[in-house]
Amino acid sequence: TVVAEPAPPESLPTENATSEDAARRHEEGEEAFTDPVIVFIALLSEALADTQWQSDVFDASDVFVATGELFCERLDEGVAADEVLTAYTAAVSAEAEARDDVFVLAGSILGTAVGTLCTEHRAMVEALS
Repeated sequence: TVVAEPAPPESLPTENATSEDAARRHEEGEEAFTDPVIVFIALLSEALADTQWQSDVFDASDVFVATGELFCERLDEGVAADEVLTAYTAAVSAEAEARDDVFVLAGSILGTAVGTLCTEHRAMVEALS
């Protein structure tokens, strides 16, 4: 999979949009919102705005996109969304620099991924809430 390099945060077209508005505009095919990777990064940045992960979204966007794509692949394989979250949070928590808001990170990546990268799994994830 080729991953597009996201625009810097100051040039993203979602700067004054809510995540719901950006998702709607993406679904409606609005030109500035048609690249799911760019929309994924923009929405994930908003979702993590008040967490310790906020600055990491653009600094390591390729890692976040790869993680979102991995979550989608696991869902494609039939792994339940809660199992995907559990495995990810366990792996991240095992890292020496694990942060307190790892559950917020995992849920944000999963929710944003199914809203942009693998929309066919949206109903399964919405059922968790």
